[in-house]
Amino acid sequence: MIPQSILKNLARLRRRERQLAFAWGAALWLSVVLAALLIACLVDWLIDRDRDTPWSIRCWLLIVQFLLATAAGFLFVIGPQLRRLDNDTLALWVEAGQPALSHRLITAVQLTRAGARSEGMSPELIAVVAREAETQCAAFDFAHLADHRRLRCAGQLLLPVLLLVALPVMLAPNLVGVLLARQGLADIDIPHSVAIEPLKLQDVRPAGERVVLQFRVRSAELDESWIGSVFVTPQDQPRDRY
Repeated sequence: MIPQSILKNLARLRRRERQLAFAWGAALWLSVVLAALLIACLVDWLIDRDRDTPWSIRCWLLIVQFLLATAAGFLFVIGPQLRRLDNDTLALWVEAGQPALSHRLITAVQLTRAGARSEGMSPELIAVVAREAETQCAAFDFAHLADHRRLRCAGQLLLPVLLLVALPVMLAPNLVGVLLARQGLADIDIPHSVAIEPLKLQDVRPAGERVVLQFRVRSAELDESWIGSVFVTPQDQPRDRY
């Protein structure tokens, strides 16, 4: 039977490996989600500068973000947690980090487990190797042999992404709040430095008759010398610019 001290040490390594894998995977997932959200908000804002962002585009932006978040979650977070980390694999990791063990650990793990194929081998020799492995392994904690560099890599990945996201939040918090709400398909207009509201015609005019288009323009820096353009797109006809 595998010594309990070795099994407990391997179990600590397994937990630490899963924790590190989760931290790295969560950093990757969060980076993908934030980058997709930032790009979607930017696309919405750029389109809305010239015209109202079509509802279909906003829906597609939300769908793409959901699919990316789901795929990244399975790939970076759930998948590594489902990875099988058996005692043999972990013992080989420890052997690679501690060459002084000279294969005693993997030998003890494989030959002292229940149902081990040890035909032709001396039980006394196997017991001696197991005791030597147990004595050597008691001197250190296997969990320290896990690759902790992933924590530093996770921080190095997240820091620039968080700074990039925090910049527009600090510069235009109201605009960011509106854009985030619109990503949830909220019916909110994006605030612009210039707001244009078309005024409806009061009566019905015959087709082809000239009409005056009127707009209400609001801006903190409104200048009466400003000149704007209107694009009219009749059904099944070319677009005209006035």
